[in-house]
Amino acid sequence: MRRVCLVLVFCLMLIAPAQAQTPLDPAAQPEFGGLVLAPGFQPDPQRAPVVLVGGGDVDVISRALGPDCMGFISQAPDFRVTLTAPAERLRLIFIADAVTNNTAMVVALPDGRYLCGDNYGGLLNPLVDALSAPAGDYAVWIAGFTPGAPVYGTLYVTSRGDVVPESAGLFIPPAAGAASAGTPTPAPGTFLDASAAPTHGSVALAHGFLPDPFWALAIGGGFLAVPPLDGAPAPSSTCGGFTTGEPDFRLTWSGASPRLRLHFLPAAQGASEPNAALIVRGPDGTFRCNRDFAPGFTRPSVEFVSPLPGDYAVWVAAESAPGDLLPGLLYVTELTSTPETVASAATIALDSLNGPVPADAGPALIFDFGMPDPLTTVLSAEQIGPGSVDLAALNPAALAPDGQRLCEGFVSPQPTMTISLPLPYPYLRLFFIASDPAQDTVMVVRMPDGRWYCSDDAMGTLNPQVDVLGSMTSGAAQVWIGGFEAGARIAGTLYATRGQASVAQPEAAFDGSGLSAFAASLPPTPDPLQPPALPSTEPVIQNALPTPEGAQALAAALLDPYAATNYGEATLISALAPHTVQGIAGGSVDASALGGGCTGWVSTNADYRVYWSGGFGTLRFFFVGDADSTLIVLGPDGVLRCSDDSFGSFNPTVDYPAAQQGAYHVWLGSFAQGGAALGTLTVTEDLSRSPATP
Repeated sequence: MRRVCLVLVFCLMLIAPAQAQTPLDPAAQPEFGGLVLAPGFQPDPQRAPVVLVGGGDVDVISRALGPDCMGFISQAPDFRVTLTAPAERLRLIFIADAVTNNTAMVVALPDGRYLCGDNYGGLLNPLVDALSAPAGDYAVWIAGFTPGAPVYGTLYVTSRGDVVPESAGLFIPPAAGAASAGTPTPAPGTFLDASAAPTHGSVALAHGFLPDPFWALAIGGGFLAVPPLDGAPAPSSTCGGFTTGEPDFRLTWSGASPRLRLHFLPAAQGASEPNAALIVRGPDGTFRCNRDFAPGFTRPSVEFVSPLPGDYAVWVAAESAPGDLLPGLLYVTELTSTPETVASAATIALDSLNGPVPADAGPALIFDFGMPDPLTTVLSAEQIGPGSVDLAALNPAALAPDGQRLCEGFVSPQPTMTISLPLPYPYLRLFFIASDPAQDTVMVVRMPDGRWYCSDDAMGTLNPQVDVLGSMTSGAAQVWIGGFEAGARIAGTLYATRGQASVAQPEAAFDGSGLSAFAASLPPTPDPLQPPALPSTEPVIQNALPTPEGAQALAAALLDPYAATNYGEATLISALAPHTVQGIAGGSVDASALGGGCTGWVSTNADYRVYWSGGFGTLRFFFVGDADSTLIVLGPDGVLRCSDDSFGSFNPTVDYPAAQQGAYHVWLGSFAQGGAALGTLTVTEDLSRSPATP
């Protein structure tokens, strides 16, 4: 009997660790968002809006979830599909980024069951079928077969039984070395496509090019996870971060050179500089990546020894998070410079400057998307005034890395001009051209973030030019114009541009593309035959959330923006193509208690959440339902905005001009107590769309 007890105790000891394992958490926030679908959804099949990165350290077999349940996943799901009503079938298919990548899938159903899929139809792609699918949340994990190694690919959702991984309607990446004729075309945006048009321009350079280095402006980042293209395991790979399928830049190279180096210098964001990665595909089809050019230095650099002639496709990746935008300077050089020693093309910023006095003085201009670019204003000698502030004498410590003075000349104490920037531009150029070409002029600029910039001679002229990179703040930019000599009488024209105009080419038109244009900061082009109408969506509660103190206590007690949403969330970098989600408006909270004209009945939890990292134009939210509905949106500014009827209908609209990047929490309301309006929430930058023209 004693021996039996000892054996039993030993067996229990073996079982105990398995029982102590942390359970999977289907209700946890999915890493890559979700979709809300109603039976009969279109298009069918529907593709998840982001590339998923699966894998993890949790051994699925140890959880004994059922047949075909295997591989390694994370504790929290990768994605969530919400079905608003029961359906005959809900089929999920995962297509890995290469046909040689073996993946599996685990799905937690709303009724607590688990379904799994491994290889299907002779391919390494998994399929999971939920028949008589109940309404509710379907938590999805993508599994790899190496602990801790990420797997990349695309999730498809369908209600059709004839859609399988090898269907022509799904896109399967080609195997390495396989003939493209035998494989369907990869889906745009799901892989690094060197043949796609570059977002920020291109250049053709030859050995001995001047000036060296060549530089261009670019915005990196995106939603596409960069796979380990160098063949190394993901943790040690030099390839990483998040970018777009299209290259950021293309270099066409010719001639014989001992070396070709590419550096990327990200613009500082506040007191820190974000981490970036550089990915370059050479003419021979091979990729080279870099995250840190040397130990202890975070700026990336890629070198080609004896570079081949041909096209070099360049991607800049943000290492922080999907959707982050990363403005910076891309350099191409034959010199032995590094990202630390290359001469910066952007004007050096100063935290403080002695002499000029920020004040509400001088004429003001508004520089927004409705103004010409370049924006010009003619300044007389009386408007500029004689310079009496000696910049060099008052700022002896303002020196460049090479020891040259950054600020010289004489300006008046008060600003010459104030330029109002309603939107935060990633790149802004200000320059001045004197009416008398023989006059030596200087300029000082103070941006809305409080940083200062000085300029004297630029591009071989006697005129000043300031290039501001990464000052992502709106507000008043103040400009001082002066001369190199004290008391000089200066007259001329001040220019502001987001494009290529310069002291050398002042009339160069802004075309929205090319080396120094940022597509992410461009507004949508409205229909000239139908000017967009903007409903009144004034803020109704200033700073109502998130701090539940004082006057904010009522709103904080009624609404919880940080709880799990009813219909999921999405991360958007663009909404020119409208983003839609289906949901039911209504709840038990009386929105009129919030005051400020809020109406309808909503739930405590937000119905949907949008993480916006796109441009700074107008972002529109509207809901079209089968009953009278209302809308509440809490933006990144902490202001609650409400809407009832709009565009001659019972459907609500909330607009955010100059939309800030960040989280937007959305509540869908029913105007009638106890009501439920089934409909579609739309998020868009296309102002020709509204409840009247969805």
